[in-house]
Amino acid sequence: MTETKHTATDYFAELYVAGRFAHAGWNVYFPHRDKGFDFIVSKEIVDGEYFIRPVQVKGKYPTAEKGNKITYGYVGRLSTLHDDMVLAIPFFAKGDTEKPTCIAYMPRMRIH
Repeated sequence: MTETKHTATDYFAELYVAGRFAHAGWNVYFPHRDKGFDFIVSKEIVDGEYFIRPVQVKGKYPTAEKGNKITYGYVGRLSTLHDDMVLAIPFFAKGDTEKPTCIAYMPRMRIH
């Protein structure tokens, strides 16, 4: 089994997205090992009914080599998929790693 190599910007992207979920009222749970999903979120919707979603974060960091694009997304392979998962893609403007410019949230049904 291969270990995923993370950088400080990867961890920051995961924590930033987790913070946005928490700010929106979701409970955030981190795994003991980062294999598959980066974290799980849950939120009580109505009287004890919960939404539970695994979350995978893939940060986008433009470089001069990649050039400017009108749209962005993730074309790589995800290590783990789940029907209820969310793929969060924070976009950091070139040279700005303080906070993402925007975050795209994709449900599993939109991931091909």
